[in-house]
Amino acid sequence: MYYEIRRYQTKAGRREEWVRYMEEVIIPFQTAQGMNVTASFIDDQDEDGYVWMRRFEDESDSDALYAAVYQHNRWKNEIGPIVNRRHSTAPTMRPSSPPKSPWTRRGPRRRSTPRPMCGTTTWPTSASRRWAATRV
Repeated sequence: MYYEIRRYQTKAGRREEWVRYMEEVIIPFQTAQGMNVTASFIDDQDEDGYVWMRRFEDESDSDALYAAVYQHNRWKNEIGPIVNRRHSTAPTMRPSSPPKSPWTRRGPRRRSTPRPMCGTTTWPTSASRRWAATRV
């Protein structure tokens, strides 16, 4: 089992709008498709930072869930365009991590480097804009 930790940077001053969209639309949609969202919170040290976590049993589980969510017609036709649009009601996101990111046009990609083991993971910083996943 492992956890995926994602950190996003919203447009200045639009974090609350993004959190509302995540919690009212994106998270309910993803959980309905079987995704296990374990946390959603704001970064109290960055007024435009947002963090969320998802849990997966293994790589095949994450691959299946990513396909279920990001290949779904509702994501492709309704949610995805809102998220990807630059000037929309949802803020444009700069993803913390390009791997397997729904924010890229090429779709999910395989992570080329191994994930750090539990106890060695460092939290993403605003300077690095990277994500960390922890195996337990």
